[in-house]
Amino acid sequence: MKKPIILLMLFFTMLSFGQIELEHTYNNALITRINLEFSGEKYYEFKSATNELVLYNDDHTWWKTILLPAPAPSMFTSTRVFHVSEAEFNQDSNLEIIYGYYNFDAPYYESKVIAEDGTVLLTIPNALKVTLNKIPGLSNKLITENTANNVVSKVYSVPELMFGCFCR
Repeated sequence: MKKPIILLMLFFTMLSFGQIELEHTYNNALITRINLEFSGEKYYEFKSATNELVLYNDDHTWWKTILLPAPAPSMFTSTRVFHVSEAEFNQDSNLEIIYGYYNFDAPYYESKVIAEDGTVLLTIPNALKVTLNKIPGLSNKLITENTANNVVSKVYSVPELMFGCFCR
């Protein structure tokens, strides 16, 4: 009697394990998955040829496209997106994007933090890479790296945003 029960339990246990299934295919695109503070799970691709940030819903339908103000890519350089969020820098529901590019007018790498509507929140000269460093229990920081021939890292404080109810 014990053997059939054990075999049935083993059979149903094997059935309870899910299979990995293909959800969607994005042709000719590198996709990044994010969890936005207000809008939830999204996917994005950055089209470097046109400087377009294209965002998709969790069901892979198109959500919105944002044109990043940056120079057109060259043979040697292109724009890179480092971070996308909704509530890291301000409390509205607009996206905030950290990206970098080679500024031919300066000439040096430059990175920016912008709001979805194009408002520049911060311009960081000589920043080849920008990381939003988030460690639980500590305040958030922006950490930049510049070009390899003159290695300098900079740390920027990020204002803490207060969410929730201001109740008595």
